[in-house]
Amino acid sequence: MIASPLIRGSCLGACSITVPARRVSALHALETLSRSQQSSQISLGLRSGSSSAVQSRRSRTAFSRKRLGSDYRSDRLDLAVSHVRRDSRASLAVTAAAVTATASAASQGESSLSGVTDRAMEKQGVLVYGATGTTGTLIAQKIKEVGLPATLAGRNLQKLQAIGNAVGLPVAAVDLNDAEGLRELVGRHKVVLHVAGPFTITSKPMIEACVSTGTHYLDVTGEFKVMEHARTYDATAKEKGVMILPAVGFDVIPGDCLAAYLKDKLPSATELHLATFFSTTAPGEDPRSTPANALPSHGTLISGAKHILPLGGLVRRNGAIVKESIANYGRSFLIRKELPPLSTMSFPAAELFSTSLSTSIPNITVYVPGTASWVTSLFIWIIQFAARVWPFNRLLESAIRMLPTPDTTPGQRPNTGMACSGEVINTASNERHRASVIVGEGYHFTASCSVEVARRVLQGEFKPGYQTPVTAFGASLVQQIPGEKVEIVDLD
Repeated sequence: MIASPLIRGSCLGACSITVPARRVSALHALETLSRSQQSSQISLGLRSGSSSAVQSRRSRTAFSRKRLGSDYRSDRLDLAVSHVRRDSRASLAVTAAAVTATASAASQGESSLSGVTDRAMEKQGVLVYGATGTTGTLIAQKIKEVGLPATLAGRNLQKLQAIGNAVGLPVAAVDLNDAEGLRELVGRHKVVLHVAGPFTITSKPMIEACVSTGTHYLDVTGEFKVMEHARTYDATAKEKGVMILPAVGFDVIPGDCLAAYLKDKLPSATELHLATFFSTTAPGEDPRSTPANALPSHGTLISGAKHILPLGGLVRRNGAIVKESIANYGRSFLIRKELPPLSTMSFPAAELFSTSLSTSIPNITVYVPGTASWVTSLFIWIIQFAARVWPFNRLLESAIRMLPTPDTTPGQRPNTGMACSGEVINTASNERHRASVIVGEGYHFTASCSVEVARRVLQGEFKPGYQTPVTAFGASLVQQIPGEKVEIVDLD
C-alpha cells in the first residue's frame, strides 16, 4: 500500500518530487508515478542527490518588505506579500519516503494506491514551516524525540532534505508567495507551526492559508504588531472552528503565565510591570555564576532591529496602547532574592499585547535590560534610522550576520537560562506582589514549548478563535512543558 507524503509509513529512503503547484496536485503526481511501477518495492520518486533527478525551475519570488517607519497612522500593520515574478511558475516540492508494497497485496492484485486518495485528503499531523532556521532545526529535533507526525517545510529544498534526513521526517518546499500551493500543503495538516521570520512579513500569508483550509495556526513570534494583526482573524477562525495562537515560545509563554500568576495573587491589580531577561543562570544552577554562552540568532536580532525598534515605544494605559519613546521608563527588577536588582528600560515587546488579554489589567509596561537615559534613546534612534534607510539597513543586516550564532547541535544545550520578572500593583491601596519565572536557554525552551502546544492541539485540546497561551491552556502551562526545568520564585 503506497502512503502519500503526508502519511507516515515504512521509510526506505528519501525522495523528492517537484511539480507546478497550479497545474497538478502533489497527490496526483504521486498517483501517476505509482501506476508506472510494477515491482513490489515501489519508489515514489528519485532519491535525493541522484544524478537523474529532474527538478523544475524554481519560482523566483521574493517578499515585498514594506519599510516600517516609526510614524504609524494606524495600529494595524500591513503585512502584505506580493509576487515579484508573476510569470514564474510556482512549484511545490514534496520530499517523501519510499515505502514497500506488501507481498500479500501484490499477490492479490490489489492496486498500490488503494485507499490512498481518501487517506491523503484527511488532515495529518503538524506542518513546521521554517524548519531550516535556528529555532526550526531545534523543533525538528524535538519532534523526532517526541515522535509527533510532522512534515518539515520551507523554501529551500536542499536545506530541508538535509534536516529531514537527519531526523527522519518528510519535507516539502513551497514559497509563501504561492498562495495556491501553500493552501494545498497547509490543507493536508491539522496544525501549522510557523517558525519562519520575520513574522511581520511572513505571518499574513500563512494565517490566511490556515484559516481558509481550517487548519490550526501556531507561531513563535515575539512581535507586538504581528499578534495584533493575527487577532483580526478571530471571528473567521471561530467560524472555521480553528485556533490562532501566536507566540508559543519563550518570548511570550513565561511572561504571559507569570502575569496570570501575579494577577491570581492580587486580583485587584491595576498595574503590571513585566521584564524579560535573555541571559541568566539556568534553573538549579549557581545564581552567582555569569552565563557567557547565551547568543541570540541572526533572525532574532534582525527582526528586533528592523521590525520591532522602528515601532517606537509602546505602553498600555487604561486599556489602550499609547505610543512614546523607547526607554522612556526605567525600573529595577529582581530575579532571585540573593541577586542584586537589574536595571531595565521600557520596550514594545509582545507581552504587551498578550498579557492584556490574559489578565485584563488596564495599565501594562514591558521592559528589557538596559538603562533609560538620553544616551540609550540616541543609540536606539540610530538603529531605527539605519533599519529604515538604504544602504544602512543592508549594512546593519550584514553586521548582524557576522556575529556568532547559537549552537543547535543535538544534545548540546547552553548552560544558561532566561527569565521574566514581574510586579502587580493596586494603585488605590498600594498593595503589590512580585515574582519571577526562570527557565532554560531560550531557543531550546521555545522548541519544547511549541512542540508541546502542537501536541496538545493535535489531540484536540484547543479553543477556536484567537488565543493567548494563558487563555488557551492556563497559567500553569509554563510549568507543564515536558523535559524543562522551571522555577517560580515569589519575591515578597
